[in-house]
Amino acid sequence: GLFINTAPVGLQVPPYARALPWLRALQGWQMDARPYEHAPLAQVQRWSGLPAETPLFETLYVFENFPMQAGSAEEGDAGEGALQAADAFTTERVDYPLVLTILPGATPLLRLSYDAERFPEAMAAGILAHLRTLLAGLAEHPDAPLAALPMLSADEQAALLTAGASTPNNVVGEVVQRLLAQRALTVDQLQAV
Repeated sequence: GLFINTAPVGLQVPPYARALPWLRALQGWQMDARPYEHAPLAQVQRWSGLPAETPLFETLYVFENFPMQAGSAEEGDAGEGALQAADAFTTERVDYPLVLTILPGATPLLRLSYDAERFPEAMAAGILAHLRTLLAGLAEHPDAPLAALPMLSADEQAALLTAGASTPNNVVGEVVQRLLAQRALTVDQLQAV
């Protein structure tokens, strides 16, 4: 649309940073970047130093924040005479492999659009489930370190622990020995040249 602004964002996620202060700092950083948000993506590509054929991003995060009609599923009242949207419906096609759309409301809705050639349906469903677990963990523990926030459900954690416990130690030892032997063979071959 005419009022949509797509801006690439690159950031580091320090694992021991506390979630809520880090999110506040991220919001502050984005507010500081607002004066540059209208730069054309082609110009941003040149500033980035990346080769022209390298995409700036392959995922897109969309926050739909249009004002809904009073009395709808959305909470609050936009006020008399304010711009409002009623019975909003969109059909869009994006050229990014992964798009997460957030529709705010009493119960926010997460919608994931994805390129089925790059992401099987089960993987896309897993991404959405992990995001839901992460957001629930953030709501429960906003001051937890980022690395401590869960992405796996309790069932997934138990399944991973069980799978790891069922692998005999001698199998792991055999794999390590085989890898070391292959590496030693490669070094011997290089020295012979």
